[in-house]
Amino acid sequence: EARTKKSKKGKEKDTGSVGEGTTQTPRRHRFLWNRDYDELVRDASVIIKARCRNGTRLDWGALEQVFPAVPRNSVRQRLVHLKETPGTETYLTRLEDKWYELWTQHRGTDILPDPDPESATNFDLATHIKFLRKHLDKNAM
Repeated sequence: EARTKKSKKGKEKDTGSVGEGTTQTPRRHRFLWNRDYDELVRDASVIIKARCRNGTRLDWGALEQVFPAVPRNSVRQRLVHLKETPGTETYLTRLEDKWYELWTQHRGTDILPDPDPESATNFDLATHIKFLRKHLDKNAM
């Protein structure tokens, strides 16, 4: 026999049947952002946006490679929040332009393998981020 529980607004909420092995989905915890994660989301976003310049739909799916435990929309919302800081939008645009130049020169080579440059998700985002950080002086932008 199923039990029901009244919620605060008087609507019934099914709490499962007596004797059934009900499994609750684990509660999602809030991700704690810090400066390193903020830098990671900025770098990742620049790389993904550069890949989507040639008409490819902007797809944030690759973010799951570097933020596996964080929902994609939460990462995207963090980026929106970071862009609210004055100067960030300009910085990201400059970084994307510099990255695009660097990426188009080296994509598909041994130092920056990229089997599918047209894809927004079919590439190793971590390798691309390391390459960006090694070859671009972000402080100069």
